[in-house]
Amino acid sequence: MKIINKNELIILDNENGLELCLCCVGASIFDIKVIDKDNNLESVVIRPNSIENFIYHKDYYGKTIGRFAGRIDKGKCVINNKQYNIPLNWKNVGALHGGKDDAISHKVWHYKIESNNNYVDVIFTYKEAEHYLPGDINYKVIYRVYNFVNKFDI
Repeated sequence: MKIINKNELIILDNENGLELCLCCVGASIFDIKVIDKDNNLESVVIRPNSIENFIYHKDYYGKTIGRFAGRIDKGKCVINNKQYNIPLNWKNVGALHGGKDDAISHKVWHYKIESNNNYVDVIFTYKEAEHYLPGDINYKVIYRVYNFVNKFDI
């Protein structure tokens, strides 16, 4: 197993021809490559063509979303009889996937790498202080890449 750290990217490849490229922004998957029938390493994801476009793109390609998934109508919700207003970021009628580009999908996450002979774990963590909605949240996303099989888990 080879691990390469480049700025916001962590590239893991295994003995079986799998390459997983993770990005610290949004604890995201930037690329997945596998060996095709002609023995070429080929990408199997749809994403913007450069890391810069990926990081700053308004869409959520491969990114972790939160504090909510889906849409909140008119950006308004009530929790314990208190109304919260979330900035609109979906067609000016709703809040989508955690809100505007200051949501966790666009933040730099901390990470650590743990490995053994059979797999490598990349453990992303992020603490979101009360942001549009009440309470602090600690997030953890673990990507596990196995060494001798073309498999990874999230």
